[in-house]
Amino acid sequence: MRGTETLPRYGKAKMTSKDPLLQPYRLKHLTLRNRIMSTAHEPAYSEDGMPTERYRLYHVEKAKGGLALNMTAGSAVVSPDSPPAFGNLHAWRDEIVPWLRGWPTPATSTARR
Repeated sequence: MRGTETLPRYGKAKMTSKDPLLQPYRLKHLTLRNRIMSTAHEPAYSEDGMPTERYRLYHVEKAKGGLALNMTAGSAVVSPDSPPAFGNLHAWRDEIVPWLRGWPTPATSTARR
């Protein structure tokens, strides 16, 4: 059927829908599985400005729920002279890079290139 695509869902049965919100969306070189996204916000799951396992799992669970695009660190502190307000990630610190570099993992990524 035109406008309907069957997509795998984590090894479970395939889903088919005509709902435009659930249709794949092409963004230049990236095809998102649907048009559902989570904008950047700060759940305050950090310790000393660094992400925690809870922070990672928070985003993993959103991906498992079918989210196609997930933004992180909405209220991150981007400069050492910016005062943190509440559990913000300290994005200006080099130590954060290896932690975030692991995202997305094949288990949580729903994008197709």
